[in-house]
Amino acid sequence: MKEEIKEKLQEFLENNKWQIVTIVIAIIVTLIFVLPTKHSDSDTFEISSSSTSQISKVSTSVPQVKSSVTKKEIFVDIKGAVKHPGLYKAKPNQRLAYIIQQAGGLENNADVSKLNYAHKLSDQMMIYVPKQGENYTGDVIIELQSENTMSSDTSNSNTTEEAGDNSKINLNTATKEQLTQLNGIGDKKAELIISYRDEHGKFKTIDELKNVSGIGDKTFAAISDKLTV
Repeated sequence: MKEEIKEKLQEFLENNKWQIVTIVIAIIVTLIFVLPTKHSDSDTFEISSSSTSQISKVSTSVPQVKSSVTKKEIFVDIKGAVKHPGLYKAKPNQRLAYIIQQAGGLENNADVSKLNYAHKLSDQMMIYVPKQGENYTGDVIIELQSENTMSSDTSNSNTTEEAGDNSKINLNTATKEQLTQLNGIGDKKAELIISYRDEHGKFKTIDELKNVSGIGDKTFAAISDKLTV
């Protein structure tokens, strides 16, 4: 019985081998081309969905930024010859003419010769409108100095002071050669200054230099601006 089935199976395979080969090839081709295409479509959909989500987030956030900028307000203080002096709200970069209008306009005796109606407003600005005939020599518009500018000015001031101190001769550390650079101080007086310093300790003030023998008021007055302790 088994032999009979085996013979029939071999006969079937022999008679239909090309059909079987064709079916197997068709299955392989399907696996190679059809399945990757489905994955590719799926990936494309996911990327497209993600991009759409990001674009949606950006488009909704941009108006919010514009809105916050638009709502920003500044405060300006106006004084002098206006009908209603006081503190007023404005928007950045609005003009001086706007804040004058908010203050009820100018008084009849206002001196407009120094006013620039096109001047842009800034936060914490102070405006003073002088009266005709008023002897006012200050600035009509005073803007708050920025922290960076103030810091820079302070730094420059400190640097200038330090430079000034460095150019002076320190009585407590000066050598004989440095002391002789002063007008009226020769080798002998320089030695007397150093001897006084060694004997009495450091100079507490530059005026103490007059205690040194040979240093009178006239000599001291000529060199005092070049000394420090």
